[in-house]
Amino acid sequence: MNRLFEEILAGKLSTTELMQRVAETTKFELDSAAEHLADGQIVALSVKMSDQLRVLQVESMICTGCYLYLYRIVTENVGDEEREQNFWEAAEVSRAQAYRAIAVWTAFGKSFVAEGHLTKQFVSESLKILAGETTPPAARDEALQLARNGQHISIQVAKQLQKKHAAGRTSAGKSTIVAKETSTPVAKPEAKQDRPLKGNAAKAIWSYVGSVVRLIVQPAKTSSQADIEGIIRDLEAALARFRSEHQIPAASKSPDAA
Repeated sequence: MNRLFEEILAGKLSTTELMQRVAETTKFELDSAAEHLADGQIVALSVKMSDQLRVLQVESMICTGCYLYLYRIVTENVGDEEREQNFWEAAEVSRAQAYRAIAVWTAFGKSFVAEGHLTKQFVSESLKILAGETTPPAARDEALQLARNGQHISIQVAKQLQKKHAAGRTSAGKSTIVAKETSTPVAKPEAKQDRPLKGNAAKAIWSYVGSVVRLIVQPAKTSSQADIEGIIRDLEAALARFRSEHQIPAASKSPDAA
């Protein structure tokens, strides 16, 4: 009898060896072997396979992040937009996906390389949450420590850690502000001014000064024409990526917006 399933349960096969064995085994042989499995073995196989699929997804994200991290280092000072676009098309990876993968590698790569068993405790989505810019480093540190203790870091756990440490950081920040206000007079805020643009920013097509940020729209290439529809598409794509990277749901349209 084909002992493939027993070997899977025993953890004797690597992913490559497993695929080789399945490729060499007929459907009839697999069916025959499956008929001899007890209910307990079927349950154990389900758990084993789901665990392995989760690990493969995590490892794939870490590997992708490593390659993209190296690509960014090689090209970050080149500034060739056309080559950039060709790369993303050839790799078939969106820039939003790339930024998330790089963030995961930067946050967890060294730990996972040093302690490979930790990948079994995470899911790819929980890594994206924990690696996000809005997640305090303390949340990532606690997640790794929990994983070392054998806890599964699900999406729910990741969100709880993110919320817990974000609240702590906000409270600490407020305390610092209060302390400063009691000892130092608060200067009146300056009136916002749309100051003249300098340097490369002087070539801007359009600029906007909000209450928090200043936006400057420049052509992607020196030869680019000011295509209003193209500018709008790029701004909408930038906002969509910003929402995606910070896990902010898209704003719902008001009844009057239609």
